[in-house]
Amino acid sequence: MKSRRILSMLVAFAPWPAVQAQEELLHYTFNDSNLQTTSIADAGPDGHALTMYSADGEPAALQTGPGVSGKEGDHSFNNSGATGMGKNGQGGWAETAIPGEGTMWERGMTSFTVTGWFQATESQPSDTARIVYFQPSLEGNALTVWAVGGGRLELRIDKQKDGGQSEPVFGHKPGEWNFFAVTFDATKGSDNVRYYAGTEASSVREVGEGTLAIERWTPARGGSRTPIFVIGSGGREIQRPFQGHMDEIRFFGAAAGSDGAFDQEKLEEIRREALAR
Repeated sequence: MKSRRILSMLVAFAPWPAVQAQEELLHYTFNDSNLQTTSIADAGPDGHALTMYSADGEPAALQTGPGVSGKEGDHSFNNSGATGMGKNGQGGWAETAIPGEGTMWERGMTSFTVTGWFQATESQPSDTARIVYFQPSLEGNALTVWAVGGGRLELRIDKQKDGGQSEPVFGHKPGEWNFFAVTFDATKGSDNVRYYAGTEASSVREVGEGTLAIERWTPARGGSRTPIFVIGSGGREIQRPFQGHMDEIRFFGAAAGSDGAFDQEKLEEIRREALAR
């Protein structure tokens, strides 16, 4: 009995980060050895495999680009065949359904981080080209990270426009891989959105901030529609393709606390990890 009381006390007084740890929920490396596959495995815990589609909505083998590390066997999502960047283009995409029942997607998150790499084919990312997009359940929250032009990225949750934008630092050099990260921390009353950038040769730095008035992001709340996670476009409903290559797309979240919003040091670790693959 005494040992049980001691154990209970240890649990009760465990450090907050240990109780409120973040989880990696999605991770796509695009490194399947079969370049003819139309499906990409998820290295995250729940195995939400992506299906890749061409602009006409048919499954397509789009894991054919060189990866950010430049090493043999490292591939990327190849959407360079899109007819244009953003709202004036048509192109491919990759998507997966995310059943939310009993998961953090349904319970919601107070903090999260989206990271990845992109390489624009010709022009700078612009015209609201969608990089990642969560189509929510009927009562859930949408999420979009897109390129708004001039080398700027923007996070939107639902239709809120107050999440700020990054500085105009992305896609200035044709052929250069750009690392991006966007974090959200609802435990902060202001400046709860932060943008980060890096390249193959340059370390991660903060490049913008904003504030979103939302206490919890919940993509799978209520309704009958299963949330869909989309890379490289808006999917079947709204195209807005990103014209180029994308690699190492990752999503982290925390159901409580701020651990899901990574700091610059952790993001630099993620940048270096991709280059070492």
